[in-house]
Amino acid sequence: MSDQIAQWLVSAKVSPPRQLINVCRRQSLLQQLKTNKNFRVVWIEAAAGYGKTLLISQWREEMLKIHNHVGWISIDVNDEPDILIPYIAFSLHRAGLDMLPTGLLLPSFQGIRTVYSLGRLLNRIETSDQPVALIFDDCENASAEIVAQVFEPLLRIKAEIMLI
Repeated sequence: MSDQIAQWLVSAKVSPPRQLINVCRRQSLLQQLKTNKNFRVVWIEAAAGYGKTLLISQWREEMLKIHNHVGWISIDVNDEPDILIPYIAFSLHRAGLDMLPTGLLLPSFQGIRTVYSLGRLLNRIETSDQPVALIFDDCENASAEIVAQVFEPLLRIKAEIMLI
């Protein structure tokens, strides 16, 4: 990891879970998701244990064939907006979009007002010449603050970003 990237950013938070066993692919659901590739937002909802994470992990593999930058973030009940935004930047950086110019990954980053951090993040996404997709896993863990300060602004922007 670069010395320009804060050591407190944990890779497991921005990586899909590894499949330790060979699982069946949900071909019909994957096909439906593929045909809806032009939607900006895709919401997958089901009860716990029904395979949402497995499905979006498999879909991510398919999207990597189309999108150059597919970020993954696992939402935790302890997440706060000023910490989640650098994690989104870290996720996109690991997906190949250079996020170092935003300053959000620096070890010295102390968090600034969420709106400014989000602005830096969105500006970098908007200036990318490649398609960008962000996968948020376990969204049911998101606090009201995360929804209001991160998800809602992401939904309002006009940038070419796909949110899952």
